[in-house]
Amino acid sequence: MATTTKKSTTKAKTKTAKTKTTKKVSAKTAVKTTRATAAKRPSATATIPKAAAKKTQPGPTVAGMTIQKLRSLHVAAIGIFLLLAVAAGALMNTASHQLTLGYLAKDELASTQTTVFAPAVQAVYDIELRWAVVGIMLASMIFPVLYLTRLQKQYAEYLQQSRMWSMRWIDLAITGALMTEVVALVSGVSDLPTLKLIGGMVAATALLGLIAERQNNAAAKPVRSAYYVSLFTGVLPWLLIASYAVATVVYGTAGVTWYVYALYAAVFGGFLLQARNQHMEFGRANFLVVERNYIAISLLTKAAFAGILVIGLAR
Repeated sequence: MATTTKKSTTKAKTKTAKTKTTKKVSAKTAVKTTRATAAKRPSATATIPKAAAKKTQPGPTVAGMTIQKLRSLHVAAIGIFLLLAVAAGALMNTASHQLTLGYLAKDELASTQTTVFAPAVQAVYDIELRWAVVGIMLASMIFPVLYLTRLQKQYAEYLQQSRMWSMRWIDLAITGALMTEVVALVSGVSDLPTLKLIGGMVAATALLGLIAERQNNAAAKPVRSAYYVSLFTGVLPWLLIASYAVATVVYGTAGVTWYVYALYAAVFGGFLLQARNQHMEFGRANFLVVERNYIAISLLTKAAFAGILVIGLAR
């Protein structure tokens, strides 16, 4: 009996040892399987490829660096506009152009039997070009100053989140209209309503540029209807100015001076560059680069405009 009990006890111990061994092996296998599965799953801390890392990089960091560069451009623009305003007021001569108002008057010589009307003009005001340049340069400083102060937060949010910025188009409407009116004035357009019509067409062009930008803000494909209309309205004032320039050469005793042709190239060239830049925007170019181009083109156009007149009409 004792021998049988010992054998049973030995068999029980052997079964217990085998059971423990089997459990250890199963635990090790489970650990290996868990590790293998975890290795296959994408880890939250896994290394991101460089291309993907650029796309997922936080916007404020990248945009913050770009915003700082744009702020530097605005600071430079303020300094240049202020310098040109002082230069125009101090260095330009007192050359002035007469603003007139056209109307119909009775022709006393021709009105023998019936009343005959003839075109007539009435002088309204004499404007000195230097003060016009000073005013345009000071007006050009307003929006850059606002971008650096009162509108700083809104401007930064726009650069990071949206493709539209209406203030830019307001700036182009005001300063672009004034510059084009001055160019028309030195080309021989003295009629005040005609000058204001020219300025109004330039302002309408800027407004259509804003509409085109709104159309394409969330569009899957480029929408260019308003853009093409803006090109048409932008060219119309220059056709009128060109007609005066051609008439001066054909019917006048002498052509216009060199700085008038230089103004044509500077201001009309600026219009073409802005149109080209907006076309780049429709092609989904980097909008921060597009904004930088708008600032740079505006700065160069206005600086060239004022510089040409300061040199051409120096004392």
